[in-house]
Amino acid sequence: MKIFKISLFALLIALMASSSAFASKKFNNSYIEFSIPDSWSCKEEGGQHICQPINPEQRKEAIVVMAAKYKGPDDELKTYMAKLNEKREVKDVKGKTYTSKNQYTKWNTILGTIWVDSQSEDSEVPGFVTRYLATVQKGVGIVVTFSAHKTKFSQYTTDFYQMINSLRISKNIPAAPAEGKAADMTKLGSGVMVGNLEGGKKKEMEKSGTPPVEIKISRESNATLYIGLVVVIIIIVFILMRKRRRRKR
Repeated sequence: MKIFKISLFALLIALMASSSAFASKKFNNSYIEFSIPDSWSCKEEGGQHICQPINPEQRKEAIVVMAAKYKGPDDELKTYMAKLNEKREVKDVKGKTYTSKNQYTKWNTILGTIWVDSQSEDSEVPGFVTRYLATVQKGVGIVVTFSAHKTKFSQYTTDFYQMINSLRISKNIPAAPAEGKAADMTKLGSGVMVGNLEGGKKKEMEKSGTPPVEIKISRESNATLYIGLVVVIIIIVFILMRKRRRRKR
């Protein structure tokens, strides 16, 4: 009887702990949504949306930047791919010039959406590796970059994969205005992205032509895993009860 009570208590504790663990932290704005680690936070800054580690020491090591604009004549996936294949030059705070090194550029399908997926070193900030994901969906060009210092990039791979593998285009993107100059997203590696890293030059995306956005951070429970755990616990409790009855006989 004592062993049965202890086992049941342990299972209930596991259930309560797991229900919290299965609730994922989710970022979404007017055009995109994805899961983010609990150790990260997101905000709007300089006409862009950025996510960084909460730990102040890690904030200078990694950053995720999102930008979007209403589709113009040059906003095509092939154009994005061509731009991301080009070599670019960036300067450090001392004025030294660095030429980017493209590691790969390919097509990638994530949750049904086709993205241009490209990774380069020294394309945004000297000493940093940046992975670009760019697409055009529902009349909006969208670019998301995942950057980390080249000596730390492997440490953030798991965090980046969690975000990338959950990338989803929002269902209700605001309609494009009848008039208005669109931001030049074809720059991609030369003015659209990173600027919030220590030692990096501040870069801001043109604000005109960008869709109105609203950031939300929420928690979304994984109901399938939660229900599965409940079923497993019920089965285990049933087995324990049967064994207990057999011993009494």
